[in-house]
Amino acid sequence: MIQRIQSIWLFLAAITMFLMLALPILSVQGEGVETWLKGSGIYTLTEAGQSQSTAATPLLITIVITGILFFVNIFNFRNRALQRRITGICMVLILVACGWMYYYASMISGTTFNYGAGLFMPVLGLIFSLLTMRGIRKDEQLLKSADRLR
Repeated sequence: MIQRIQSIWLFLAAITMFLMLALPILSVQGEGVETWLKGSGIYTLTEAGQSQSTAATPLLITIVITGILFFVNIFNFRNRALQRRITGICMVLILVACGWMYYYASMISGTTFNYGAGLFMPVLGLIFSLLTMRGIRKDEQLLKSADRLR
């Protein structure tokens, strides 16, 4: 079948989800202690060194599953209905990840909050998902118009 731009959007969505694991989402500077939230947990930096203070296992699992689903969905180009359904599921999982991010961010106490680049990755993932849906819809319309010509 026709597989064009939505493969690129799905690949970019997968990359943005995996970037959430590496980029800081939120950082807080307190009295000699710097704390930041990443996709894998809450980390603390003191004079003694860096340590993971809280593991964010549900957030980590949600991010990894969403990234894998986006990547695997690239190869569903022959079944556009399934591709659209999986993209919808991924959009819901991104919203679930945002909920987990809020939960773990509320656990961090401090006075000065600095928002990191990882905070904007779910928004980019949602935008790429919407662009994927648009590409799938355009492919379906193109195939319907080609069928009418026959």
